[in-house]
Amino acid sequence: MSRGNAWALAIAALVLLCVGTFLSTFEHKEVDVDVPPSGKAATNRFYALERTMRGMGIPAHSVSGMPSGDDSLVVMGVNPANLDRDDAEDLLSLADDGATVVLRTGSDAEMARAFFWKSLSKAVGLAPAGTGCLDVQGLAGEKSYSWCGMRVKLRAAARVDGLGDAKGDLMVTFRYGDGTITLVPSLDPFSGRGFEDPVARRLLVRVLHLDDHEQSAALVYRVDGDRIWSLLFTRGWPAMLAFALLLAAWAVSRAVRLGPLLDTPRADRRALVEHVQAAGEFLYRRDRGRGLHARVCAGVLSRARRLGPGADDLEGESLHVRLAERFDEAPADVARAFRPPVDANAFRDSIAILSRLRRHP
Repeated sequence: MSRGNAWALAIAALVLLCVGTFLSTFEHKEVDVDVPPSGKAATNRFYALERTMRGMGIPAHSVSGMPSGDDSLVVMGVNPANLDRDDAEDLLSLADDGATVVLRTGSDAEMARAFFWKSLSKAVGLAPAGTGCLDVQGLAGEKSYSWCGMRVKLRAAARVDGLGDAKGDLMVTFRYGDGTITLVPSLDPFSGRGFEDPVARRLLVRVLHLDDHEQSAALVYRVDGDRIWSLLFTRGWPAMLAFALLLAAWAVSRAVRLGPLLDTPRADRRALVEHVQAAGEFLYRRDRGRGLHARVCAGVLSRARRLGPGADDLEGESLHVRLAERFDEAPADVARAFRPPVDANAFRDSIAILSRLRRHP
């Protein structure tokens, strides 16, 4: 067996060994990976609840600001203690006009200082009763759901429904005007994936009366509206960075000069220098310097022929050689000087050589 065949068999055996090892150890698994919310779900905590209610046939819409009062159910995702007096009065008027308002119970300090909680304390005798947890039992085989937050107590005449213990209610519904207000210990079952738990989902149906398809719901996830500056700097920074780079590139392209300042001409000669520069720029820009170059070449040839009459009958390369010998210049430089310039650099080089030829005695 040749050496080449031996190498081929060894490589084939190694490949088969690797394939066999992979097939014997590979195991197909399905893995659920939780990804962070994006889009509307990242800014609206009730986005999933809104989609779920719409799927159940209940008209629901998310609101950034106080609702107009056309909906029979209002779920408040904003802490009532952070509302100003006008917004708190608007929220109470929604319940007074017949709507069902669902919101989270505040802490002891919030209920003691906030206008909204003070108003409810006067109306129904609402008072905090310490924190606690409510273990909601599910069906057979289902894990119980723990709902924790602040307990409250209120006058029995106003109470309609509730869940709690002897110390107080963790979830309570009471009458307020023509409508009702429901206080819940937390909004975890309402937001994100909280209602994916079957026990929390049945609890949600009871609290929000989702079996009533005649109602319409307003889900208030923010009162002060979207903060344009926060959104601009947290989500719009790629566009701002690209714009800054484009602006910097434009500024560099439009820059007049870089480097140290040029020497300023004397005051008594400044006007003359500026006029000469302006005249030169005008002549150059008319035809890219070709006309000015031709005139300078004609002047140099006229002077050379006056000084050396033997150059009258010469043209082309022989003329360039004669001028180079006469003025102590390289023939290639003289030939390049009399050649029409193709750009500004060639024009400057040609004029510089022709100026030396003209000044030579």
